[in-house]
Amino acid sequence: QLINKSNQYNLLKSKTTNSLIEAKANSTNCFVYAFSLADRFGDNGIVSVLSMVKDTSTKTLEIDCFVMSCRVLMRGLEDLIHQHICQVAIQNGFEKIKGKIIKTEKNKISQNHFEKLKFKCIENNENESIWLFDLITQTPVTTKHFITTNGN
Repeated sequence: QLINKSNQYNLLKSKTTNSLIEAKANSTNCFVYAFSLADRFGDNGIVSVLSMVKDTSTKTLEIDCFVMSCRVLMRGLEDLIHQHICQVAIQNGFEKIKGKIIKTEKNKISQNHFEKLKFKCIENNENESIWLFDLITQTPVTTKHFITTNGN
């Protein structure tokens, strides 16, 4: 539901079905995570969904879905999720993380997401941008906060 309702912080304009997300979660070729946020402002429930596809031939983990509820922006969750992505990638032998932003009028607020996380832009045009984070040469974001996950 979050994926299909989020417009502002939906990097890939993703719309999907429960069965497609379940198939990804059960696939050995994907990692799928749902993140919830509880902080001093209260428990917000599930506020972000992330799925990543493994490309073992290039040792790249590609983000193929990332959405976050706009009601939790600027609370550091973006940094925590990036830290988690880096940990998953390193633990599974990946050297790069690739992300894409499909640009729309509605998601302008999220179009600098990868730039803020120190990804390098490798392609950019009026419709989309492609970003790369090299775990060999770059240092992942660190944060004093912690994250617990339920995912595959």
